[in-house]
Amino acid sequence: MRIYKKVSVAILIFYLLTYSKGFSMTFYVSKKGNDNWSGRISRPTLNHKDGPFLTVQRAIEEIKNMKEGMKPPEKSITIEVMDGTYQISDRIQIANCSSIHIKGIGKNVVLTGGQKIEKWEKINNPDILHRLNKNIREKVVMADLKKQGITDFGDFFQPSWAVSSGSQMYLYFNGKPMQIARWPDEGFAFTGDIVGKGRFYCDAGKEKLEKWREEKFLKAYGYWFYEWAAQHMEIESVDSESCIVSIRNPDSYEYGYKKGAMYFIYNGLSEINQPGEWCLNSDTGEIYFYPPSDIEKGDVIVSINTQPLIEIRNASKIRIENIVFENSRKEGITAYNGDDIIIEKCTFRNLGGWAIRQTSANNSKIRDCEIYNVGEGGIYIEGGSRKTLTPGNNQIVNNLIHDFSLWIRIYRPAIQINGVGNRVANNLIYNAPHMAIGWAGNENIIEFNEIHSVVLETNDAGAIYSGRDPSMQGNIIRYNYFHDIGRITGHGVASVYFDDGHCGNTVYGNIFYRACKPGRGNFGAVFIHGGRYNTIENNIFLECEQAYNESPWNQKLWNDYWTKPPYNQRIFGEEVDVRKEPYLSKYPWLINILNDTRPNVLARNIVYKCKAFIDRGKPELIDNLVEVDPMFESYDPYNPGFLKLKKGSPAFRIGFNQIPVENIGFKKGRHR
Repeated sequence: MRIYKKVSVAILIFYLLTYSKGFSMTFYVSKKGNDNWSGRISRPTLNHKDGPFLTVQRAIEEIKNMKEGMKPPEKSITIEVMDGTYQISDRIQIANCSSIHIKGIGKNVVLTGGQKIEKWEKINNPDILHRLNKNIREKVVMADLKKQGITDFGDFFQPSWAVSSGSQMYLYFNGKPMQIARWPDEGFAFTGDIVGKGRFYCDAGKEKLEKWREEKFLKAYGYWFYEWAAQHMEIESVDSESCIVSIRNPDSYEYGYKKGAMYFIYNGLSEINQPGEWCLNSDTGEIYFYPPSDIEKGDVIVSINTQPLIEIRNASKIRIENIVFENSRKEGITAYNGDDIIIEKCTFRNLGGWAIRQTSANNSKIRDCEIYNVGEGGIYIEGGSRKTLTPGNNQIVNNLIHDFSLWIRIYRPAIQINGVGNRVANNLIYNAPHMAIGWAGNENIIEFNEIHSVVLETNDAGAIYSGRDPSMQGNIIRYNYFHDIGRITGHGVASVYFDDGHCGNTVYGNIFYRACKPGRGNFGAVFIHGGRYNTIENNIFLECEQAYNESPWNQKLWNDYWTKPPYNQRIFGEEVDVRKEPYLSKYPWLINILNDTRPNVLARNIVYKCKAFIDRGKPELIDNLVEVDPMFESYDPYNPGFLKLKKGSPAFRIGFNQIPVENIGFKKGRHR
């Protein structure tokens, strides 16, 4: 960055002296700027010899150089970014520094990882026209990405169901993600007979399969065996006579294949049949698109950046405010080993990966942001030490997160929180195929969130989910409002799901309205699989098909699970050993974990207009009010205050405490 050191020594000393005396310091970034200028004034001078910087990265480098050179006191320096769209070709790096505030000034400060496609052509190639539906041949246009300087077309490869795929390219029209051409147009098809590993009968019809034979870049996405484990695959071959579709590298999906599995086929030229659909020839770089409206009057953007738009490493006291992050193939912001990182009032949209991903985070806050149209999850944050039970004190508060998990559709929740002593509150989460919130760790709090219309696609799943570790105790899920959870009849879906032996956690004061799908596993709104001595207390279950249920483990299964690899290492390992400190003092009962048979406890819950309360397991039941009119002040399930109880409610006689419904949900304009 020495090329930019054009500022005179005298001016630099002046800035440092004023900064060290307590005056605030601000650098400016503008589309009208120049990285050879000082960055200390917001507009170019009349003689165009000084003015704002052109890039945020230049401002960061200037701040780092200044601090390293003179060692001033650690006061925050502000970078004000003026209205405009700033294309980020690599990433903005904030590393090994502290006390920087990056603030968007205005309503449209945008960091984009995309490129506009300027030139579209009518299709004249007869081979291409032949493969298109004759009714729309004149409506589909083509662009040669190579001619527009784009040579990295990404890939759709996913090495296994549990990991992310490659840096796939997305196409956006007027700010909205367009649909990769697919069959069926909506929902899923179901595999027919399995005739070999990764080979199945497809009922699309011989005419369609004959067209697929000419498609070189067909892909498939499917829940090939379990409806909680899906994977993107490449199509190896299509036999139109026998109607058999064969998947390339079928062993990469570890569970095998079954008849009746949900799947769809995509990226086929012959499947473009609706406005908004597109497909990509990744050999030639030709992209084909059926625009929803006049393409000459619209903006078509493809994502090209394969890096996070902002990357923070080994930094503290970093604040990012009022900025839009969009059109990247990866994350909006990643942060590694950060302390006191604040991200607020930002918008994350049209991203291929997570919106925000933080690891080794402490004392950080993500608040008042909106996240939507992201390929993976919303916010991933890991903070606090499970080894020492030291809290991370991170907070994810008052965010609006919807329409996520568009590409990797499983285990990419709106919020994933790992570690100790973190808080998730007042978020509004909706529209997703799988989870809303995932958690792993100890002493975390999830409260005052509204969650609806999630787990719309998957089975054996929960809106809030965690599992497979009985040492993860002391977590509290309270004062949340769940409604309209799950969609597919036959799928087992809960609002709160403790899976595979989770113990010692609390579900308190939540409202569950139409909040489950029992399915084959007979799931309740709260469902516990194998877990023990969890407390389910002071909740309201309303119009749920099943309020609560559990699938208990016998003692042999319990001991086998926790005394053999790999799961024995979760409770008797190097990172966590429940026989040693600090677990011995914090959770003394865990010393007896293999023989502790205490039941789950259901106490002082209201169950009203539900088809069933509980029909499996032997939890301890204490003073629950079941199918007795609880006397609500009003009965409008879509009014956030609908479940206040009248003074004479019989629920108060069993010790039920009024739920503070007025504090639940997203608070619009709280910090904006």
